[in-house]
Amino acid sequence: MNSEGSYLAAWFGRPAYAVAIFLVAHAIATVISSSWPADPGSVVWRYSTEGIVSSFLTPIILGLLLASAAAVSLRHTTVLRLVTVADWLVAVICFGLTIDCGLNGIQIRHQVNQDNMSALKVAVVRGCFLFITASILSGWLAMVSRGSARQLAEIAPQEETAHPLVSI
Repeated sequence: MNSEGSYLAAWFGRPAYAVAIFLVAHAIATVISSSWPADPGSVVWRYSTEGIVSSFLTPIILGLLLASAAAVSLRHTTVLRLVTVADWLVAVICFGLTIDCGLNGIQIRHQVNQDNMSALKVAVVRGCFLFITASILSGWLAMVSRGSARQLAEIAPQEETAHPLVSI
């Protein structure tokens, strides 16, 4: 990394972690507070909670992307590996929510007026689209982060031998 890149990483890397944590934590807290108390036995609760979750996928994925970028720029391989696990977790959860959203849409259609059926279909398609897109993007980010972590792990030993630390 050149000196300008090191300078930028030093100044913006740690605040980027804070912003990433804020984005993810705020989205999760909002989903939990908006869907509490939990009633997973109710199809209406499951469907409405999935609608809330689908609205907060963007800040979660942006937060994970920002954390990955900060970890790469600061060469924090451990953080990058943790973010990679979080990316895979989001990808798997969103894939499951894609299936569940479609199934809940089928279950809830019997409780909807015929006048509102087209709105329900649009909402189900929107939810499934958002979940599968988030799953693909998060999986892609996980693969890129994993590759970056491997490259950083290979570079780190070379840099240590080139610039040994001197302790007093």
